[in-house]
Amino acid sequence: MKKYLQIFILTGLLIFSFQKTLQSQWFKLPDLPVNGTMWDMYFVNANTGWITFLSPTSLIKTTNGGINWVIQSNSNIRQIQFIDSLLGYANGYIGSTGTIWKTTDGGSNWNSLFMTGNAYADLFFVSKDTGWTCGGDGMWGGVWRTNDGGNSWLRQYTASSSSLDRIFFLKSKVNGEYWGWTFKANGLWRTTNSGNNWTLINGGISGCSLSDAIDIYFKDTANGIITRGYTCFSTSIDGGFNWTNHYEINSLSSKIGVGDNNIIWLTLSTDSIIKTTNFFQTYGKQFIPAYATKIFAVDTSTIYAGHNISNMIKTTNGGGIIISVKLISENIPGEFKLFQNYPNPFNPTTKIKFDIPVDSRIRGNDNGRRSPTGVPIYRTSGCKERTFGDDKLKTNLMNLTNLMNLTNLMNLINLINYLPQ
Repeated sequence: MKKYLQIFILTGLLIFSFQKTLQSQWFKLPDLPVNGTMWDMYFVNANTGWITFLSPTSLIKTTNGGINWVIQSNSNIRQIQFIDSLLGYANGYIGSTGTIWKTTDGGSNWNSLFMTGNAYADLFFVSKDTGWTCGGDGMWGGVWRTNDGGNSWLRQYTASSSSLDRIFFLKSKVNGEYWGWTFKANGLWRTTNSGNNWTLINGGISGCSLSDAIDIYFKDTANGIITRGYTCFSTSIDGGFNWTNHYEINSLSSKIGVGDNNIIWLTLSTDSIIKTTNFFQTYGKQFIPAYATKIFAVDTSTIYAGHNISNMIKTTNGGGIIISVKLISENIPGEFKLFQNYPNPFNPTTKIKFDIPVDSRIRGNDNGRRSPTGVPIYRTSGCKERTFGDDKLKTNLMNLTNLMNLTNLMNLINLINYLPQ
């Protein structure tokens, strides 16, 4: 009997292992030449990429898809972004002084461009010449911009916090301007005019402490995701004014890998990784063969991830099947809530999201009158979003969450008349 029990247990373990192998399409790469903890990684194509290490400080490069790596530098190079296979930018330090680095030969040589006594925490370039960096001097946080490839920098914003930790910009202009976001533990700021003005749009996300600012990505002016040093990540559908928290026990310090605007991966502190194919309307997990804290998606097929010398992994087919799928849109909110409309300002149409905790009849109205936009009636609960439009409306700055500023169609916020059945 004992023998049969051992065979049964062994068979079960083999089946479980086989299932994980089938489900996982990630594979381990050879050990890296630096025995340290990764800081950042960046790839310009499926074969050519770089990884930075904090301890010991190092920069390594591969040109054959991660099979072989060479050490290019032992300088203190941290966050990196390459425009092509030759031109790259990074933040880091020379001694204890923060600097912005630049290479024009694929990482073999780096020149220090910008040293003012500030610590630069992150950087983002939308082209070979135009980019921003954020950081601080220990007392005041700031954002700086360059339009000439890093040769000169202009301080565009000074924040009351001691430092700004992460920065992100849309690479395509919206109405002739770049939109961007920068954040740290106690707030999220946004610009809609290429960094000339910044507005604090969220001073803290309830229910999930901001803690350390780890990563940020927006696919457009409305839909974004942030990760923190905490056991959750958060998504927004209104440009960052409001956030929905998604609790994952092992999502501490998750990094974001963007395949395209809908297919995205998040690292976890375990033997799995989060993947979504519809920008977190739903998401699930993929098994991975090694623990990973850093990630870079070249496209929707080729993704690299890793943590240290022996934990470098890769997939060339998107990582295989997704398990444990969660449907975010079925979350039932705890209270009636109306969110900021977006885009704002808008042309003929704008989107409005509202939460309904119980089955209700919902209709739109304009000062008690039936809305001319034909707002449909709902008899359901959940997180809802609708687009309102009227070709006769003029472009204007509308603010749904401040009833004193409502004009024209925005008197709709008399909008939500919830009538429980």
